[in-house]
Amino acid sequence: MEPAPHPEGVTELLEAMREHHPYTAAHGMRVAAYARRLAAACGYSGGGEEEVYSIALLHDIGKLHVPAPILSKAEPLSPWEMTLLRRHPEEGSRMLRALGLPRLGALVGAHHERVDGQGYPKGIRGRAIPEAVRIVTVADVYDAITSERCYQHAAGWRAAEAEILRVAGTQLDAAIVSVFLALLARERAKKHRAPMAVPARR
Repeated sequence: MEPAPHPEGVTELLEAMREHHPYTAAHGMRVAAYARRLAAACGYSGGGEEEVYSIALLHDIGKLHVPAPILSKAEPLSPWEMTLLRRHPEEGSRMLRALGLPRLGALVGAHHERVDGQGYPKGIRGRAIPEAVRIVTVADVYDAITSERCYQHAAGWRAAEAEILRVAGTQLDAAIVSVFLALLARERAKKHRAPMAVPARR
């Protein structure tokens, strides 16, 4: 299934992110692909699945307001830089609201909340965080762990799965983590069972 067309103005934001920080743009696309499959595994379809896809694709769009050198910094961030970075959920929410997308803005603004209430910017917890956002957060964390970044080497899938299982129930929704791990296991099994191509006879 192809993604739904982006609302007016969103395409421009995505293009701006590709120019501003290519890694963040590529990360958003990977997270959106994971989140869409996870949403389907959680029983979403149609518009609900597309909404999850859109949240994931745009979850870091507020980083357009963070200077690219900060986003690419290999050393620990200064307190001021960290404060600036932590404003990106609210900045993303503001940008989407300005485009006439208040619901999407509110959902994007919540993507750093944690089920234990220790997230930001509002510190909401558990089911007060919309389920669509909790789905995106699982996909976001998994991709962050498995991607090569300026300050962190990519982890293999075993280490990544162990880490998201470790934070299930605190940072991440435990039930959604279970669905995601089962989904990844099915996908690996399916790939393993795929028949090898038969070489052409000469």
